[in-house]
Amino acid sequence: PSVQQPVPTVTPKPAQPEAASGPRYKYVYQVASFKESDRAQALKKQITDQGLASSIETAEIKGTPWYRVLVNVTGTQAEAQAAEEALVKSGLPKPMLRRKTAL
Repeated sequence: PSVQQPVPTVTPKPAQPEAASGPRYKYVYQVASFKESDRAQALKKQITDQGLASSIETAEIKGTPWYRVLVNVTGTQAEAQAAEEALVKSGLPKPMLRRKTAL
């Protein structure tokens, strides 16, 4: 479980023109997990306010619901890297890559 930290607003830099070419993927990162839905919702809002797509996945572990905050990035590897860096610069720990699907 992650501890929620205040998240300053950081806008990812647009991808360089050369970074916009190449294979495109859908990346799903987990950035935090909470027992409280309201904490997950608050972090999701902060991430969305930074211009990144986010969602919440609910999982039950040993009878306890957990709310996982996910960040969804569609683009090249360079664009995903820029989003990861923006999340880390905003005070979150390095996001965990959950899925990478070719488009």
